[in-house]
Amino acid sequence: MIKISHIETPGKKINTAIKKTAKNAYNYTNKKLDEKFTKKQKHLVAGVGALALAGLGAAAMIGRDPARVAKTLNGSSFQTKIYKQGESALSEILQKKGSEYSVNLEDFNVFFKKDEKYDFEKAMGVLQESCNNLPKEIADALNSLQNKISNLINQRKDGFITMDGVPMDKVEDFLTSTADDMDVIRPFFEKISSDTSDNKLLNNFKILENNFGFVDGKYDASRLSAFHRKINAFELCPKDLLPKDNVYYHGTGKTRGIFKHGITPFKSNQVGKNAMMACARECGAGIYLTPDIEVAQSFAGLSGPFGRILPYKTKDVTAGIASQEGMVAFNGLVNDFISERVDDKLFDMFDFEHFNPVRLLRASNEFVKFRDKNVAINEMLSRKIVVNNGFDAMYTTKGINSLKDVEIAAHMFDINAQLGRDEKQFVVYSPEKIELQSRPIKTRIHDVKDRTFALGHFMLNAFKGLGQMYKEIFKEIKSDFTS
Repeated sequence: MIKISHIETPGKKINTAIKKTAKNAYNYTNKKLDEKFTKKQKHLVAGVGALALAGLGAAAMIGRDPARVAKTLNGSSFQTKIYKQGESALSEILQKKGSEYSVNLEDFNVFFKKDEKYDFEKAMGVLQESCNNLPKEIADALNSLQNKISNLINQRKDGFITMDGVPMDKVEDFLTSTADDMDVIRPFFEKISSDTSDNKLLNNFKILENNFGFVDGKYDASRLSAFHRKINAFELCPKDLLPKDNVYYHGTGKTRGIFKHGITPFKSNQVGKNAMMACARECGAGIYLTPDIEVAQSFAGLSGPFGRILPYKTKDVTAGIASQEGMVAFNGLVNDFISERVDDKLFDMFDFEHFNPVRLLRASNEFVKFRDKNVAINEMLSRKIVVNNGFDAMYTTKGINSLKDVEIAAHMFDINAQLGRDEKQFVVYSPEKIELQSRPIKTRIHDVKDRTFALGHFMLNAFKGLGQMYKEIFKEIKSDFTS
């Protein structure tokens, strides 16, 4: 009886032949080397070869001076295919106007603080300066209102430095707390206007009412989100927050395309065929740099041995500063604007009741294309709105986490926690205003060590976050069973 294991299949025969050929080639090579070289000479050749390979590996890790290698030193407007499609689709979307849309381009103006003071701050100043010998209750109400406005502005300043902004609950507390003061002073200014036919004071009071959500003398809670956006509006970035030498860093493993075409806002690892989960970059289509070299080292480390640090210098850049609250609200409105104008008939292809694998696969492929193009549209629109309002760049003192209020998700999507430091971002929308700088050999040698340590630190923090997430999940499960 023949055992099945002893039967030599065609696959086994091929495998045996390959092993035999490799063994014969090895023996033949050794024989020829023995005829020409002594044992000592062979060791010398092997040692030199090992050193040469080590040298090549080190050279590859260190890389060359980026400013010497790059064919294009400046940023460029080069667009990948998906961003070209996104720009074309956006042009069509922007032509769709009318009262049937709840979100229009004018609604984005509230996100940009043009002057040093808000209009309601200026109006409050006019009311206080123009009124002399006021009745005590009116003076007290005005002073109370002024104190609340001052406290809100101070919260905003502190919130922008930490990047948290002013959260919705704080804004709501402010608006509801103004109701009593507004009720006291409203009849007074209405009477002055009717007695003197001078509408200056009443008009300034109306500015307060419009801002604080009062309609026909009553607080309207539906105005809350509009004021929340306004108090978190983007503004000019204080110069003392940015590096004096105007040099920022980009950590990447995609240097070949950058050296050939120049760094561009219109290419992203988060969009396209290589993206596992395509999603719009938080600040739109821009060149993502950082003033913090250690943050750049982390991203270079994530790119493996081909990770590099590219230094860029900016020139005549008008930079804004954004908060977490403002950017999340801004992105929400961008999504609403696009979703209202995109005809989404794609989900009709997903007919799960009558399963058809071919139809389902086709629908899945179409969905990926639709998703990527939609992401590109989102990024292009965000960039367009910011640039049209006079900014070449946007600075954030932390990485934006739109899921920060979701306890479980916060541990996985908080880039600041994964980096172990705040991800300071400097997003440039005008690529012609940056230029690639040299990076000396000594600095590039240190980069190898720095990006390796930064990668290890990143992975350790990521595992900690994952562990914390599972800990909270099991805690919730346990509480569900015990309750």
